[in-house]
Amino acid sequence: MGERLRRQENIRVLARLSMENIRRAFFTSMICAGLIPVLLVINMISLSGQTVGGVLTGLLIFFEILDIVFVILSFLAMKNRDDELSLKVYRVFWGFFELFSFVIIYANKIAGTGSTFYSVMLIVLMLVPALEPMEMMYGIAAEAVYIIFLFATFGTNGFEVFNIIIMNVLLYAMSRYLFKHTIEHIRLKERVKDSDGGADIDKMTGLLSRKGFERRAYQSIMTSVRSRKRFSILMIDIDGLQAYNSEYGTKRGDNLICAIGELIRSAVVKNTDIVARLDGGKFIVCMEGAHGKDDEKLAGKVKEYIDRKRIPGAKDRKNRFVTVSIGVATAVPTVDNDYYELYDAAENSMFSAKDMGGDTIVSDEETYEKKNAVRPVAAVVV
Repeated sequence: MGERLRRQENIRVLARLSMENIRRAFFTSMICAGLIPVLLVINMISLSGQTVGGVLTGLLIFFEILDIVFVILSFLAMKNRDDELSLKVYRVFWGFFELFSFVIIYANKIAGTGSTFYSVMLIVLMLVPALEPMEMMYGIAAEAVYIIFLFATFGTNGFEVFNIIIMNVLLYAMSRYLFKHTIEHIRLKERVKDSDGGADIDKMTGLLSRKGFERRAYQSIMTSVRSRKRFSILMIDIDGLQAYNSEYGTKRGDNLICAIGELIRSAVVKNTDIVARLDGGKFIVCMEGAHGKDDEKLAGKVKEYIDRKRIPGAKDRKNRFVTVSIGVATAVPTVDNDYYELYDAAENSMFSAKDMGGDTIVSDEETYEKKNAVRPVAAVVV
């Protein structure tokens, strides 16, 4: 479990890091979008009439168009909070910037000048990305290859190579420093979030945890008390989970719990219904304002979804496929403490379903009759 939580935390941290880097790529591309036209004007004035001036002008126009595309893409990635798009865009952007710096150096070497590249690099040093170690290694390798190319082509002197190396050492040193501190900051924020509101979410299934469920259930039952509407609880437990874990291992057992949680979530369609994982293979659903036998219908729907999936179960059980036992309890609550009575009734019904061999739905008939004296909910066994 601890290893899974660490992996989940790492996924969240890297997603946040992608968003941080796409912001930096956005601001850098905005600066470059304004800088490239300035370089274009300087180039046209200083290199007018030279062949290299025309080539460099064409390249600057091409890079300006690409830069505007990156401005748009990075803005969309930030707006939609799309982690996958952010990762792709900022990696491609910094690759593009690397290429841009190479072209500028090459053009300036042909023209006999070299100041343009360093002004661009200084801008980037202010907005350096928090690169992962592997990304940083790719950049260093590319720079090394390019320095060798310059040396072989132009016989670059030691002073120029020294300048390029120093600028890139600064870039990557700042990137490494920023990466480490950004990661630490994000991890701290994620853990604070987990210890506060984030603890409302079950790490394994993504459903509400017991703590989150109790908060939501209290609010929901108070609404039912005020509006005098029915409140129903479904208690769902995976049959033979211990035997399944013994045969297939706890990792497969955890995957099974996640799969069943997803099937339960897909069966629940009302926004007011609350779905949570309590512990082990036990889940709970609260229904606010149910009509007729909506609660029993939902229980049947959950069971149907799971049966239709035909997940292979433990071989020593009579049923070849994974099944669930479901207990249902419903009432029109008069005080918020009625929640605990309903909870116990749903749990007892679920245990009754277990005693019948599982793969069964049992609906409590005493709670509704005692609380409302209107219409008893008949016990249902499926």
